[in-house]
Amino acid sequence: MHFIKNQHGYALLVVLLIITVIGIFAPILVNNVLSSSKQFIKVEEQMQHEKLANMAYLYIDKSVEETAKDFEPTSDIDPLEEFISKLLLRSSDEGFFGRFESSDEKQGFRIERCKDDLCGGELTFKIITTVNGISEDPIYYPIDIVIIN
Repeated sequence: MHFIKNQHGYALLVVLLIITVIGIFAPILVNNVLSSSKQFIKVEEQMQHEKLANMAYLYIDKSVEETAKDFEPTSDIDPLEEFISKLLLRSSDEGFFGRFESSDEKQGFRIERCKDDLCGGELTFKIITTVNGISEDPIYYPIDIVIIN
């Protein structure tokens, strides 16, 4: 066998240079990939919160519509108060009005009658959406009810 006895070391220098360049740029690329995936997850969660809130709006509107279909005011009470109490008969304990949850209870919405100072008007609902077990700030959904005699 014939060995080349070239002692210049250019191949070693090139390999070390390539390893150094990869070592410098690899963390930057990995960081960009991880940041974009976190941003994607955040945007996806925000979109799910918005869709759940829209589902809650539809649920409330449908409930008001169904209650209004067969509503006949009696002369004893204020018709607006009577309508609101009939609408809220659908609710259960502590002002709870509606709920939708996935089987693992990590996603869904909860609707409550708003009793805070932030509520305006005759009837306002507080909608709380939950995605991946994390709840967002409540959304307030006022309902304007007009009773026509």
